[in-house]
Amino acid sequence: MYIGSTDARGLHHLVQEVVDNSVDEALAGVCDRIEVTINADNSVTVCDNGRGIPIGPHPTQKRANGEPMNALEVVMTILHAGGKFGGGGYKVSGGLHGVGVSVVNALSEWMRVESARDGHIWAQEYVRGKPTSAVKKIGLQGTRRGTTTTFRADPQMFETVDYSFELVSERLRESAYLTKGVWITLVVVVYVHHKPSACTAWPFSTSLPSVPVMMTCTLATRVSSCALTRMVCPLWPIQPRGSISSTCG
Repeated sequence: MYIGSTDARGLHHLVQEVVDNSVDEALAGVCDRIEVTINADNSVTVCDNGRGIPIGPHPTQKRANGEPMNALEVVMTILHAGGKFGGGGYKVSGGLHGVGVSVVNALSEWMRVESARDGHIWAQEYVRGKPTSAVKKIGLQGTRRGTTTTFRADPQMFETVDYSFELVSERLRESAYLTKGVWITLVVVVYVHHKPSACTAWPFSTSLPSVPVMMTCTLATRVSSCALTRMVCPLWPIQPRGSISSTCG
């Protein structure tokens, strides 16, 4: 996997590499929902309801002391490791688990991955591709399933870490068209100063659509530690050239 450049094009390629892993799950018939969130700090969260990255001892990768590595850590840190050990393979998407995501990890200032499977939710965090802790069990799986990956591109590696809503939404729309039966949603998170009834900030000032957009701010509301209101705002375009909020393949 090559991102091609360290400019805006390469930055946006990071998002697609992570999304492609979720698309793999959809192509295998085990995932029908993918949500991409561009957060206010320019981090990106990709969440799917697939099988989740495998957990447990990896069949071949070992540490220097001979102890088997956890499969999740292998997928996230070793190039071409692969996360699907059953041999089923995929034919269309840009890469299997472990082909692109490990490179995204290495090019990220930080990354966190959660895998909901085998009855529990498992998590590990990284800084510039290096684990900061072992894979941990953080809770019961319940009805949740799949993989959630959050990362922030490393500003030391990229010329910009500001995403274009138009570029991200266009690529996701293409993925939805090409992948039958998957619902892909793009969400933007903004911070609002003391105005919980309106979205007044936009993290992508250079790519804000020139046409007016209506904003619905009731989908999710949480108060952050810095006393700002955190809102998820689906954007509904008034004109056809506006932004999309979701597409179903």
